[in-house]
Amino acid sequence: MRITNNMMIERMKGYINDNLLRMDRLQNQLATGKSINKASDDPVGCARIMKINSDMLGNEQYTRNINDGLAWLEATEGSLDVLTNILQRAREIAVRSANGVQTASDTQKMAEEVHQIIENVVGIANSTHNGRYLFSGYQTDDPLVKSSNKNYNMVPDPLVEKMEYNIGADDIIAVNVTGEEVFGPPTNIVAPENGVPQLIQDLMDLEAFLNAGNFGAVGDYDYSTGDGTQTISAGQIVYNEPISTHATDPGQAGHYYRALGNHGSIDLSAEDYGNPARWEDVTPIGVSIGTIDAHLENVLAVRAEVGSKINRLELVQKRLENAEISLTKLLSSTQDVDMAETIMDLKNQENVYNASLAGGARIIQPTLVDFLG
Repeated sequence: MRITNNMMIERMKGYINDNLLRMDRLQNQLATGKSINKASDDPVGCARIMKINSDMLGNEQYTRNINDGLAWLEATEGSLDVLTNILQRAREIAVRSANGVQTASDTQKMAEEVHQIIENVVGIANSTHNGRYLFSGYQTDDPLVKSSNKNYNMVPDPLVEKMEYNIGADDIIAVNVTGEEVFGPPTNIVAPENGVPQLIQDLMDLEAFLNAGNFGAVGDYDYSTGDGTQTISAGQIVYNEPISTHATDPGQAGHYYRALGNHGSIDLSAEDYGNPARWEDVTPIGVSIGTIDAHLENVLAVRAEVGSKINRLELVQKRLENAEISLTKLLSSTQDVDMAETIMDLKNQENVYNASLAGGARIIQPTLVDFLG
């Protein structure tokens, strides 16, 4: 095979260009700090980097969701803490009013304080966080309770709406507490917007009892059924209506009675409505104390649930922080260059490039003039 000068020169140019490309790749790595700058550099490594970056972006969004959820739950816990203190104060008033030594003036003052407690409860029911109502379900632009001239109505459909956040690939948590969970169902279930939350209604009853000075007295075990027949469950508190066709003592109308648990359900026919063995007489204030205790127990249960969710979010947040550190290390080991090693490689490549230029100069040095004599 005949080797010509042109062939030698073209081959030399190819070698020099290859050396220049290798030097350019090393210079790019030093400039970017990354060993893989395009898919052709390392297809497998590039796919791995894309997966790691995707996981890191997902964790960043999960972390933002957790921070939002924690802020919402902590605001909810703060409102529930205030509500607990308010209900405890309402119970103190109810207990103090039942000691039998309060004057009419005293009970009027107590009623006024209870009314202020009701207003505070409405304010808590309409608590906001970052411009959104805490207890209104999805309807965060609307208050849970609308009040006007001592009338309190619940907004429609806040009962089962849960705001759920993704805090992991397959991990979802509801961060809100609905109005019904805290304040009870509306008194008008068919039309909630015309109903009062049960907690507020019970406090309004307490205010009415105090204003009327109606503390009740133990009386006969009777109950008005109107038509003579009604079935109630054990433990249910019923109210004796003013007019009764079956009451053994119509003068006792207006009393409250509780069905005794050891008799189960009671069919209130004309034969057993006045059976003392079936009834326990309770006073209106006693009823209020019982309902407040029930609401306190419910609020504490809701607070326990909120607290457990806060703990869960904090644990997940810590796990995501650890995952972020691990993914960052993995990404660094996959794409980051070893600066010292790359600088040495670049220096060696420069030497190779300079040597190729020097060798090329020797190849193309002879000319026709050199052979003319």
